[in-house]
Amino acid sequence: MKLFSLVLSVSIILMSGCALKTTPDPDLIHKFELNEPKAKADETIVYVINQTPTIHIMHASTFVGVNDNSYLQEQSAYSRFVLKNKINTISLTQPHSGLLINSASSEGYYPQIYKTIDNRLGETIFLSYLHTIRDTNLTEIDKDLGMTLCMQAKKVNISDEHPAYGHQIALMNPSTVKVNLMQKDISRVNLDKDKARIVFYRVENFDSWKSLGLGIWSKTGFIGSLKGEEFLSVDVEPGKHEFATKYGAWSILDTTVEANKTYYVEVFAVWGWDEVYTKLIAKKSTTSIGEIEQEMINFEKVILNKSVINELAELRLDTALPYVRNAINNRKSVKIEYEDSLQISDGK
Repeated sequence: MKLFSLVLSVSIILMSGCALKTTPDPDLIHKFELNEPKAKADETIVYVINQTPTIHIMHASTFVGVNDNSYLQEQSAYSRFVLKNKINTISLTQPHSGLLINSASSEGYYPQIYKTIDNRLGETIFLSYLHTIRDTNLTEIDKDLGMTLCMQAKKVNISDEHPAYGHQIALMNPSTVKVNLMQKDISRVNLDKDKARIVFYRVENFDSWKSLGLGIWSKTGFIGSLKGEEFLSVDVEPGKHEFATKYGAWSILDTTVEANKTYYVEVFAVWGWDEVYTKLIAKKSTTSIGEIEQEMINFEKVILNKSVINELAELRLDTALPYVRNAINNRKSVKIEYEDSLQISDGK
């Protein structure tokens, strides 16, 4: 009993730690305003504050992803980022733990929590997070409270020594940041005899991850995203076409297709230690249409809902497209998990 009481007491101390003051303090606000510059008209300044107490041993540090890079941040610390883009994504990843931050919550997606900072040039924004046993949330907070927290925390100078190859900045998979662009489609459209059809479908064996949308791209733009047990189709001109998907790393599919034939591609997710990898797996001529139809039993057809693509959504898609084109055209310059190809003979 004494040992249990000791362990419980130590646990309570470690879980509480030295928390930052969470009410605005006029003196600290004044000190902040004297020392920190304001955002210019062509930039967004973002302060990311880790409120986790310094002696909280369960979450020693966190990678803060800012667009293409990530930065290691300690407990009770903050970092200042000057962003020049209109479209920005901030994310959190806990390194080396193998634990999924907020993995059971609809507010977070494997492997990160995301926060969009879109079209907010000229503003100063404060984001705060606090690790607990149950979950972690990344929240925009009131400016006065943000300034107060910063003046109590340790400032962490940023560097580029942690490239963010392991997180996908949420551009290639818009639904990750709740930019949901797909809708169910019950229509059945006959294939034009002068076109080829490519059907993408996703089998997902893990119920927990069926709601995670995986984006599919070509060099011309966003085709759509698939959750578990969904499929979509795209009709293309005969000839060569390239497609890509990306989470932790890229998967690229080269196709050569013939008119009046249908081709099938499985969109597959590989769940790794701290990352998700996606694969575009070509269904070859050795796979019968009967086998494919058996895999796709009870799948729902989805299409891109262009009516919900507003200005910000379109800007996100436009920002993603150069990444896609670079991955397809300059494959040695990116991390590729899987490559495959469809040939004319693979059509059904």
